[in-house]
Amino acid sequence: PDLRVRPAIEVIRTRFDNRLTDNGEPRRDSLVAPEVELLWWPGKWRIEAEAKYIFAGSNEPARDREGYRLSLSVGYAF
Repeated sequence: PDLRVRPAIEVIRTRFDNRLTDNGEPRRDSLVAPEVELLWWPGKWRIEAEAKYIFAGSNEPARDREGYRLSLSVGYAF
């Protein structure tokens, strides 16, 4: 079987010059998301799993969020 581990980090900073916050400032968002992906191919099976933690911040309070995301995909090659 073939096992692969792929770590990654996603960093995004976004400016929304035409969207104003309640304070009248242009909206600014940031996102940092470290993740690890596992790929395992035993025979004809294809198994992929991803774990990611999202840190998102904004000067718009409704856009502040933090949390995890997990995904699992299982397939079979005929």
